Amino acid sequence: MHPLLWILLVLAALLLLLIVALYVIPARITGSFRAAGGEILFSAALSWCGISLVFSREHRELFLTVRWLRWDVVKRPLRREEPRPGSGKEEKPSRGWRPSLPEIFRLIRAIAGSLSFARFRGQVLLGFASPAATGRLYGYWSALRFAVPEDDRISFTLTPVFDREVLEGEGELELLLHRPLTLILQAFAILMRARHRAGRSRLQATGSPA
Repeated sequence: MHPLLWILLVLAALLLLLIVALYVIPARITGSFRAAGGEILFSAALSWCGISLVFSREHRELFLTVRWLRWDVVKRPLRREEPRPGSGKEEKPSRGWRPSLPEIFRLIRAIAGSLSFARFRGQVLLGFASPAATGRLYGYWSALRFAVPEDDRISFTLTPVFDREVLEGEGELELLLHRPLTLILQAFAILMRARHRAGRSRLQATGSPA
């Protein structure tokens, strides 16, 4: 058999394995926070087979990180770029590929239907300036804790502090996103329809009489 044909067969097999894996292996969505020293840090990540897309807030600045296993491949701050001084003419913003609201809501419903709860853990040390306010909040939390059925996937501890104002602790929420391939295909179809509408609108605009 020709070597090029072998290469094509291997690539086709790898592509088939990737498609099956995207349908069978769920993606993992995690959200975490950590409060210490008067600062609250949080992050949200979408992970699949070792590849992660992480949004985080560190030192009052937002970052986007592409991570492979435990190594950060790319890490960029999310800053709003200042408009460059122009010649005095205001540029009209481009509409781009803008999906319709029904399409966006349909994709959100599909994502929500594919989510399942995995676990939640955390511990918080909390105290207000008023000990009475701390006691009331802890009373509400205790009533809620005993009203909700026990679940091994949930582990959260709230410790009240009555002699000082404090907020320290950490927590993590994990969700599973099943059948990510179907969601990717739906999102791709929405983008293609939006592109088609944008191209048709441009053709109508250029073809209209002046």
